[in-house]
Amino acid sequence: MSPSGIVGEAYLLIVSIIILAGFSTVYYSSYSSLGEAVRLEALEARDRVEKRLVVAAINYDASQGVLEVYLKSVGARGISRGELQASSIYLISNGYFQHFAYSEGGGPGTWSLELVSDSLGNGVLDRGDTARAVLRPSGALANGTYVVRVVMPTGRVVEEVFSVGG
Repeated sequence: MSPSGIVGEAYLLIVSIIILAGFSTVYYSSYSSLGEAVRLEALEARDRVEKRLVVAAINYDASQGVLEVYLKSVGARGISRGELQASSIYLISNGYFQHFAYSEGGGPGTWSLELVSDSLGNGVLDRGDTARAVLRPSGALANGTYVVRVVMPTGRVVEEVFSVGG
């Protein structure tokens, strides 16, 4: 074999190694990103399963214009006050829809939060603890059937149907 043939093959070998190195870097980067996405999705799924609420009771006080929603923690892990405050609350009926914004100060269209029972005294809604969400509708609720829907930051939805006025 001539020296020019050996140099040509050497160049071809070097170019092949560089191309393979580039492919392996791209492949590893994609594989790493996919693994991270799967890990994050698994953590979010675990939160949805372990942090659970149920609506224990609903009370509409027409004289004060407030709707009290009692939320009980039934999950394996506690829910922080910040997570509860980041939840969205909706009130829905035929021809009626209202989203409530969190506000400790109150006012129409807002809701506030109080831990009714805090078994560990840590400010967290642990399993078995109860919180009271006080919703302030923009106006009096007409007689009828309503749905109160709580959407937690994890994506879990808790809702309950109740009636006003019989």
